[in-house]
Amino acid sequence: MIRGHADFLESIEARNARVVVDPGKVRVQVAPRPREKVTLPAVFPERARLDNVTVIVRDPAHDFIAENLSLDLSPRVPGALRVTLLQLPTGEAWRDVTGTTSYDNRNLVLRDVILNEQTRFSLINADASRIGST
Repeated sequence: MIRGHADFLESIEARNARVVVDPGKVRVQVAPRPREKVTLPAVFPERARLDNVTVIVRDPAHDFIAENLSLDLSPRVPGALRVTLLQLPTGEAWRDVTGTTSYDNRNLVLRDVILNEQTRFSLINADASRIGST
């Protein structure tokens, strides 16, 4: 239902949620046939607001964890990113991650993302505005 439709969702709002995904419990999908087009899930709403959301993706080595995630993506006004704990499957982890956001036409721009005093990103861009066009 959501594959190939970037405009599937208009708005996502979640507060005080805990989401745990365990890929080990998901059935294995068969690889696409050579001529079959591979598409990404289209979860790029027009607007999103997450407040105190924890996302955990289980992994045998280290889980991916975004704890107490707060993120505001609005096409009209700049927003903010805050994460109490961000842990990657590689085992690297950062506390009190912050940044600013802009989100126009499904083009996500994160600015001044601070992982710690030594690790900062001035710009991260994920443009989903053309998903679904061929």
